[in-house]
Amino acid sequence: MHLIIYTSNYVGRAEDIDDVLTDIVIRSEINNLEFGITGLLFYHNGRFIQVLEGERDSLEGLMSILDKDDRHENIQRIVDQTIKKRAFKEWSMDSLNLSEDVTVDPDELIRIRDAYKKHLLVDSKLMVELYKAMLAMGTKRQNKRDQ
Repeated sequence: MHLIIYTSNYVGRAEDIDDVLTDIVIRSEINNLEFGITGLLFYHNGRFIQVLEGERDSLEGLMSILDKDDRHENIQRIVDQTIKKRAFKEWSMDSLNLSEDVTVDPDELIRIRDAYKKHLLVDSKLMVELYKAMLAMGTKRQNKRDQ
């Protein structure tokens, strides 16, 4: 079993993102079931972050398709490693359109990845919770600045 988490830049119009996410989830639910891929897609301020689980060959095949997808660019893998079991076994794919009021620094995600690789095995649910916590902290900081 393998895990890939990547980020990329959305290149479409911001007002179209809900339709784009819906289309991605519908297509992914069909295709991912066939190839045994599970995961979760986040969208935040013009960036995607996607968690994918499955057999390495299936994930690499999907990444080849994603490399050609014109809805995004600048794909950066932040986690690419073997895992013991799936964290999202019940999700062929789902998406979350997160707050537009918070800025998430992709370089910070890469630093977090490097720390995990050095000291711990990455658990994808933990990564998702970490990402949500980062967003919550960013929202609190932004609210304090706005006051």
